[in-house]
Amino acid sequence: MRDQGSDGQDNDDDGPVLRLLAVHQLPAPHGPFRCDFADQFDEQAEDAQPGRGGAQYLAYLDEMGATGREFCHYHQGDWRAVAEAAQDLLAQHRSRPDSGVIGAAADALPLSTKDKRWLYSLFADPIVVGSDGTFINGQHRGCALRFSGWPVAVVSN
Repeated sequence: MRDQGSDGQDNDDDGPVLRLLAVHQLPAPHGPFRCDFADQFDEQAEDAQPGRGGAQYLAYLDEMGATGREFCHYHQGDWRAVAEAAQDLLAQHRSRPDSGVIGAAADALPLSTKDKRWLYSLFADPIVVGSDGTFINGQHRGCALRFSGWPVAVVSN
């Protein structure tokens, strides 16, 4: 339950604190086992220095001019529109938005049903970047956002 202190700030300790992160600062994937392109990831990781497989995979995709839409169902959404809407919603509803408010706001946007679900997921099940700079949650969505063309992503840590 939300309450506000005398300073008008939320005193809610429930839920993740969300923020914006430049997409180029998102971690590289670390083994996208559910990715339709997992075999190519494994090939790139095999040839990379230890711990650099994800970075080499992203460089490979960049070299190919890939957006991910060609090979991964996680990339099928309009991630640019999703990322832009997420940034706007975060600005409107601060770092701990109520999921009901986010759901209603997402429903009101001119996005496909699938993109509304992706948008809602960024708040209800956020992308989490650990203190060591790796994904704890959301590496597939993070990869899709990296290729979205939008400069920032909503994440938690």
